[in-house]
Amino acid sequence: MKKGRVPRSHSNPLVRLGIYVFAAYIAVSLITLQMQINQKKLELKEIEAQSKAAYQQQEELRRQLELGDDGEHIARIARDKLDMGYADEHVYRDVSGS
Repeated sequence: MKKGRVPRSHSNPLVRLGIYVFAAYIAVSLITLQMQINQKKLELKEIEAQSKAAYQQQEELRRQLELGDDGEHIARIARDKLDMGYADEHVYRDVSGS
């Protein structure tokens, strides 16, 4: 028997390689998942902004429906958006560009 020698546990190099490969796979997977999470967060912000804009447009349409019977409101829309006016009204436009 040999004295003074401490037995070392030799692990198989293939096992070590397998552990390193598995650790690398886990690291790459975590990085990829984090990138996907960030992308989905950006998409969520865009969708929330679109939702907010649609909600505001819906509220504006509701308000317009409520005001739809108001004669002054209809006249203002006809004047502003359709370039219409009263029969006895003269409209002057500045075409000089300044």
